[in-house]
Amino acid sequence: MRFWGTERRTYSTAEFPFGRAFEEELNYGSKGPAENVWGYHFGHAFRADNRHFRRLAAEGTVYWRVDDPPLIERFNWLKNFGQWGIPGWSMSPGCTERVSTLAQQYAGRRVLDIGTSRGRLAAILATHGCIVTTVDQTDRGASTNLMQMGVQTGISDAADFLRRVDDQFAMIVVDLHDNSEKVWAELWPLLGDHVESDGSIILYNSHLWQMPEWCEEIGLRWITEASPAGWTTEVFPNPEPGMVFCRPAGRNAAPSEHMSITMR
Repeated sequence: MRFWGTERRTYSTAEFPFGRAFEEELNYGSKGPAENVWGYHFGHAFRADNRHFRRLAAEGTVYWRVDDPPLIERFNWLKNFGQWGIPGWSMSPGCTERVSTLAQQYAGRRVLDIGTSRGRLAAILATHGCIVTTVDQTDRGASTNLMQMGVQTGISDAADFLRRVDDQFAMIVVDLHDNSEKVWAELWPLLGDHVESDGSIILYNSHLWQMPEWCEEIGLRWITEASPAGWTTEVFPNPEPGMVFCRPAGRNAAPSEHMSITMR
């Protein structure tokens, strides 16, 4: 397959035709097909089967790997500056792999993703069969990217959302851009009210404060040093910015009432 080169040049639709999944024919523009087609734009290919791609691949015009890419790789297009989204910071590959592995245990159960960004993690969770609700303060493209995946998206502050709903979730993943002590003093007690007795809470950015440019983001440092009353924790400082898995220690276990007691 031909790929975008480094030379600066403007290509016409005739040279770079559109193979939109919802159209019957390739779109070469008003000039018709060029003598040398440089590449193809397979529009709508992430949301529907693209017959144009399959036909061109069968003809040997374009080439693709025979085996399906791993699940996480399938949604790499939603990382960082993902299409139809505004800039953000995607979960690191190693941490994403951990969450993806855990999610398989919760297939068919309700999962909450806080800090949606462009929807990459929510898409992975949904593909595992989880019933996903995802919320963020800003729609960074998730409502469009997750369309037709059965994911419920919402725009809300995390604490406000948790106070507003009575739902219980088998897994809650939290990836916030603000990890100050003030944010977590409010958020942590609320999370415990919404996780099932055999569920898990995954806190991302737990070691963000160790990175010089984020040294003030110490809101989760306390939970990396000691497990809260009624909880067991599994701490992963690497890869940065780290994460912590939290699970109720008993069926009726509840988080510490006053997080400030354990903060340092």
